[in-house]
Amino acid sequence: MSVFDGQVWTQASDVDIDHLVPLQEAWQSGASGWTPAQRGAFANDLTYRGSLVAMTDNLNQSKGASDPAEWLPPAEQCEYLTGWVSTKWRWNLTIDSTEARALDSELVDGCSNPSVTLPAKANVPAATTPDPPFSDVSSSHPFAASITWLASSGVTGGYTDGTFRPTTSVTRGQFAAFLYRYSKPGQSAAKCTRQWFSDISTSDPFCGHITWLAGTGITTGYKDGRFRGSAPISRAEMAVMLQRYRSSEAPVATTCDASRFSDVSGTYCGSITWLANTGITTGYTDGSFRPNRNIDRGQFAAFLDRYNTKFGPSNPPTVVSPPPTPKPTPKPTPKPTPTKPANPGDSKNCSDFSTWSQAQAWFARYFPYYGDVARLDSDKDGIVCESLPGAP
Repeated sequence: MSVFDGQVWTQASDVDIDHLVPLQEAWQSGASGWTPAQRGAFANDLTYRGSLVAMTDNLNQSKGASDPAEWLPPAEQCEYLTGWVSTKWRWNLTIDSTEARALDSELVDGCSNPSVTLPAKANVPAATTPDPPFSDVSSSHPFAASITWLASSGVTGGYTDGTFRPTTSVTRGQFAAFLYRYSKPGQSAAKCTRQWFSDISTSDPFCGHITWLAGTGITTGYKDGRFRGSAPISRAEMAVMLQRYRSSEAPVATTCDASRFSDVSGTYCGSITWLANTGITTGYTDGSFRPNRNIDRGQFAAFLDRYNTKFGPSNPPTVVSPPPTPKPTPKPTPKPTPTKPANPGDSKNCSDFSTWSQAQAWFARYFPYYGDVARLDSDKDGIVCESLPGAP
């Protein structure tokens, strides 16, 4: 039986054995500092009944890597929240401020603050959350762990004034730089000596990163030949580019599930469905994804952190050569202007020509300049010497 939706199943394929506290959530809450053996013990904790639960597979997919601030089951929510708190306590995992507010609202108020019988402690160190290395990101920030990871991995060093600016939108050029640095740790972008897009000059600070992004097929730019590096990147665009990045390493399914989010259908649906199926996004609590909303720097840190947790270190995708610079279409060589012949006067008779075509050619040469100077066209119909062989 799947307790959290009350469904009873007889086929094993209809249920998943779910980590009540997802592995990604555990990693971000303290498991990143454990030994491999300790992580394995958490993933296979059979000594506490709340750690692993049977859940309908579709319900488990909708949960993904969400915490109680982002997702709750349709049934037995109080049991779910109690198990969440107990598992986190057992494994010395931290609870961030957003998660704590949700637990306070749902568990304390909604479930009348039930008493909880805590399980035995697991043998792991107490989790510590390092202070983020930026003056404007506190340890209580909802994306503090992801922003700290983003900095420690070399993806960004923030701004020169020591800030990260988590609510500032990520531009398309910055996205290219971030993804390049993630893909190629410690490497500088190749010097950009040739334009790939009409609006990205070789002196643009992100030219090398953008050229890499295009060369790997992650972006094709816009139909007008521009990249628009200073424009903010939307949530839908990010989904597409991350999906293409993953596809460069392993084939991924991009089947559209229009029921996944209330505001997603059409062009980007397959990529956004993939993003949700992997747990990289859960969307908003109202069931929307908001595909046209700009990604801010804090959200991007969380998305890339979840991607890294899901897929691990990446193999840099293969880069193709930039398209050749189009050559201008050569202008056709103009035909030489014909030279005006000298006036022959009344120097020819039809008997001077063997055939009609010879007479007509002579007439055509002089007529534009001097008219029927030799009086070869007696009936003025443009056809001369009609008695000669070959005349029409």
